[in-house]
Amino acid sequence: AGKQYHSRLSTPLQQPQCAAKSYSPPLYRFHKQMLESRYLSCPSTQLFMSSDEVDGSASDKEPKASFNIAALKKETSRLITRSIKKVGKVSARVRYAEEQLEKLKAEIDASASEEVDDELLEKLENAPNIEDHRKEMAELQSRLRKLNWLEEHLAKSPLKGKKIMTLEDLQKTEIGSQVVEYVTELEINDDENQKQKRIEADEMMKRAKKQKQQNTNGGGNETGPRLPYRRYYTENKTEIKVGKQATDNDVLSLSPEHRSGAHWWYHASGCPGSHVVLCTDDASPNDNDVRDAAALAALKSKCIGQSVIKVSMTRCRNVSKPPGAKPGLVQLGGDVKTITLKKDEVMKQTERLEETVIVN
Repeated sequence: AGKQYHSRLSTPLQQPQCAAKSYSPPLYRFHKQMLESRYLSCPSTQLFMSSDEVDGSASDKEPKASFNIAALKKETSRLITRSIKKVGKVSARVRYAEEQLEKLKAEIDASASEEVDDELLEKLENAPNIEDHRKEMAELQSRLRKLNWLEEHLAKSPLKGKKIMTLEDLQKTEIGSQVVEYVTELEINDDENQKQKRIEADEMMKRAKKQKQQNTNGGGNETGPRLPYRRYYTENKTEIKVGKQATDNDVLSLSPEHRSGAHWWYHASGCPGSHVVLCTDDASPNDNDVRDAAALAALKSKCIGQSVIKVSMTRCRNVSKPPGAKPGLVQLGGDVKTITLKKDEVMKQTERLEETVIVN
């Protein structure tokens, strides 16, 4: 069975209700009209999943002659992670909009005046549009369902273990036509060379943006040439290096220039995050130093939303790169320890560590 994602995001959102008995007749009618026009009837924005769209729908495009099944699997997994993040953000916007609506309704309930004051009217006009966010949520959830379906079927027979398949061979399978439809509709790129170019282009854009900020702000606490990590310091003055992004994580974890094989390597278990190196060769590092490094690994990961976070710890010499793995993906060998931290502990420890950070 493929991955299933069940959460409050799949629960139908309730439409905001206005009770007529809450207001005097003229005041109720006005506010009901304002609230409905603001929250339920405004033209919605359209969600664009790609900035490379051209005129015409995806279904109008000529089907590809062949498909790289292995690359499709990797790209689909990446897009699922990205879509889940987007769904979470839009869910937060919906909750915020609903909270604002309830506050406005409470203010209207508490108002004894038959007239609408300018301040309340301005709040009504500037309130977030729930319907827009709901439509965006529906589009994201629909996309996520299709991606989940693709991930499940690309990983099992008859596509399991396949590398390159022609369009003709793919369409001969029971699910081939559906796979082609979803790959085309969702614009999933199976060109590995193009993917690498995109990664390099993104990295160049980030560096250019950062350089521009440095030129504008005078560099802040950033000195010297760019390094692939930020530097933090424990109370014992032991250096901790934290990778900035995926390609930087590879450099930090694998290059002898930036760490020794005896240094200690950390990463949040089970989710994406920065690679962290505690720069000590000690066989048994100071416990506070260990927990400082683990706390940074937890903070700089997608696990930080959890109440309890587990962090893997091993020697840097036990970290290696699988052939063809995407940036930031490594494998561990040898002895691997697990450190368990509570979120409150992480936030307390990293608050002090953030005061020591040096960024190059």
